[in-house]
Amino acid sequence: EKQQTGFARYDVKTVQFDDHYCTVWRVCWNVMGTILASSGDDGCVRLWKDNYINEWKCVAVLKGDGTSTQTAEDPPETQPSISSLSTTRYIKLGSISHPNQVPWH
Repeated sequence: EKQQTGFARYDVKTVQFDDHYCTVWRVCWNVMGTILASSGDDGCVRLWKDNYINEWKCVAVLKGDGTSTQTAEDPPETQPSISSLSTTRYIKLGSISHPNQVPWH
């Protein structure tokens, strides 16, 4: 439904996910709007899905070393281990000629 300003109204809900055990820096929906991805200081990306009774569940954890799990993991140690820091991988998809061409979410 559109208001007189021309903007559509959205149903906004606030949900708290405690599985990261750290600061979460980014969240992003998939194309269909059915899965929410969150990433934080723990070096993991967690995929969340809402069920039919509006309860959110972590359906997968993607770790910084390239491995994944199907369920949420136990709380990490207070300090990250050296092995997890040294195995973090980054993928360069191409060069950027103009920084303003980068789509930020």
